[in-house]
Amino acid sequence: MTFGSRVRDIRKQKNITQEKLAKKLDFSHASAISFIENGKRRLDAEKIPALADALGVSIGELFFTQKVVKMTTGELEEKEND
Repeated sequence: MTFGSRVRDIRKQKNITQEKLAKKLDFSHASAISFIENGKRRLDAEKIPALADALGVSIGELFFTQKVVKMTTGELEEKEND
């Protein structure tokens, strides 16, 4: 899965239009979002935190499809002993 397709999937899951996302990122045209989603334009690195915030996800979730499971030390030790 490409970065652009991941952005598109998250945007659609959150019911955010390209127009609304473009405004949140201070782009003058929604086509900028389309270009990013289709791999025709790269997003500047400094815009990535703003994109994650606008989509309501972590930066990690923009790049990875699986969520990282957090375990306490006790839970981890218990799992290792099974």
